[in-house]
Amino acid sequence: MSGIRRKIILNTLVIILVLTAVTSAIFIWTANTLVDTTMKNSLAPFARTAAKSVESNLHLLTDRLDLVAQNEVFRSYSPERIQGVLDHTFSGIEFTWLAAYTPEGRLFTGTAGSPRSISDMKLYGLIQETKNAVIGDTRKSDAGYEIAIGKPILADESIHLILVGSYKYDVLNDILGHIQIGQNCTAMVVSDGGVIVAHKDFDKITHRADSDEAYSGNAEMLGLIDTALTFATGSTILSHSGEDFITAYAPVRGANWSLILSVPKSEFMATARSAIYLNFAVVLLLIAVSLLIILGYSGKISKTLKLVTTRIKGLAEGDLTSSVEVIHTRDEAEMLSSSLKNTISDISGYISKLTLALEQLSSGNADIEVEGAFHGDFVVMKDALNQIIEYLNGILSHLKHSAYELTVSSRKVAERAHSVKNASEHQFEAISSLEREAEEISRGAVLIDQNAAETRRLMGEATDKLGCGREQMENTLEAMEALRRHAQEINTITKLMEDIAAQTNLLSLNAAVEAKRAGAAGAGFSVVAEEVRRLALQSSDSAKRAADIIEQTQKAINSGSEYAADTAQLISQVAEMTGRIYEIADTQAHSAKQTTEALGKANGDLGAIMSFAQDNLESSSDLAEASDEMAQKAESLAEMASRFKLRETVDTGDMIAGLKSEDILALDAFRLG
Repeated sequence: MSGIRRKIILNTLVIILVLTAVTSAIFIWTANTLVDTTMKNSLAPFARTAAKSVESNLHLLTDRLDLVAQNEVFRSYSPERIQGVLDHTFSGIEFTWLAAYTPEGRLFTGTAGSPRSISDMKLYGLIQETKNAVIGDTRKSDAGYEIAIGKPILADESIHLILVGSYKYDVLNDILGHIQIGQNCTAMVVSDGGVIVAHKDFDKITHRADSDEAYSGNAEMLGLIDTALTFATGSTILSHSGEDFITAYAPVRGANWSLILSVPKSEFMATARSAIYLNFAVVLLLIAVSLLIILGYSGKISKTLKLVTTRIKGLAEGDLTSSVEVIHTRDEAEMLSSSLKNTISDISGYISKLTLALEQLSSGNADIEVEGAFHGDFVVMKDALNQIIEYLNGILSHLKHSAYELTVSSRKVAERAHSVKNASEHQFEAISSLEREAEEISRGAVLIDQNAAETRRLMGEATDKLGCGREQMENTLEAMEALRRHAQEINTITKLMEDIAAQTNLLSLNAAVEAKRAGAAGAGFSVVAEEVRRLALQSSDSAKRAADIIEQTQKAINSGSEYAADTAQLISQVAEMTGRIYEIADTQAHSAKQTTEALGKANGDLGAIMSFAQDNLESSSDLAEASDEMAQKAESLAEMASRFKLRETVDTGDMIAGLKSEDILALDAFRLG
């Protein structure tokens, strides 16, 4: 069963690997999301704090310069006095240079290293615009990077002088240098013009962010710088050189600058990677342990199933005695083995009992019954075999009775066969005497045949004459019938004339009444109506007289028809009687002829009967011998049936009554054998 074992291991391994891959992917995604969210939420406040540190330092520098600008000497417009103040201040504060400039931006007086003009600086334009202290962008000089701060000295709301002091870049570099987030944190400050005024990498300072020296090839960084220059605080993740950076930005208020911090995400993923690697190691260890456990369990299941399938194969090949080894795994496999063991044990017991019963039947012992507890469909087999045994007991019992009856019947048949033989001898003698008497009868039948033929000829002629008379009488009856129909038609016409006369008379009366109503105008019409009435009365009388004559004529015709019908009936009766006499004569002639022919045929048949009688006599002798032999065989059958041991409680009559109709027919067929 290596196949099912392999399937269990492979399926389980696939499920474990899928679950491992899914959980690991969720773990990695969760770790990345957690690091991103944590660092973005943590780095933005840190950037804001660093930006405030830059603001504080810049405000301190601005306050120092503002304190110097409050000296009254700057309003005297005396170069010597102003120079003295500048030298004194320069010696006490870390300026790279300190100078006073005219409103046009030309050097008025200052320490060594002071620029001759500031008109080209961004700082100068902002001072002219705001008339307030302004922090300039970082610039590079012979002494290095420096930051200039300018303060206008006002007189009557106008710029009297411009005090400008330049500090070393260290004031910003110290702040950026102290920002340590990871090992490769990048910090920079960008002015509102997109110029990098501070950066840990000195090579990028004073360059525009979109220049080749800075970030011209990184669109995401330039987009971030543009967002930071909106002077908002926030954080995001951007890619640079194939690596993700967590970046935060915050505005440096009072200088129109923005501080940007960028830390490689990989530095914060070390712990997460270690956790992921540890997770993979633990998962691999668990997979190995699971495989060992699965191998053990699958081995037990495979071994159990192999034993079961091997035993089932043996059972299919007819092995009903071998036992089944049960491995105690306390699961369905053990239940399967135990069930198979019990099943084979039960089947073996059932087969043994059925085999024993069949062996008893084969040895002639039908006085048995299959006993014991059977289960399931085997109960049907047990009941079926018991019914077969009971059925065989009935059949064999009936066979015993039938064998006895057959023996008795065979003896009776033998006796009857000998009686038939004796009767056949007497029959042969009687047929010989009958043949002689039949010859005498044949000679008398020939004479009768001749007389019957003459009688038939004479009656035929009489029948023909009566037929002609009947035809003539029928013609007479048809003519009388035609006269009667014509008389009826005339009578109908006469009645119609009487009706017309009555109607005409009625019309004439109506005309007379109307003429009388009309008076003199209707006098002529009254005469006509009277004449019409007289003619109608005459027509009515004539029609009545004609009807009476026709009626008397019709009565005479009817009387003649009745007489002719009676005559025709008498002729028909005579013709019928003559025909019957003719038929009788014809029948007698035919019968005489048939008698003659039959006697002739009977003489021939008597010869055949004589032959049959001779054969019957011989057959009866053979039948007697055969019946004796059948009686002997019946006795042998009875002896064979007596060898079977049957139940004493079997009632043959009840058994036969309980059989099906086809079984009864089979028994009857066996009895008639």
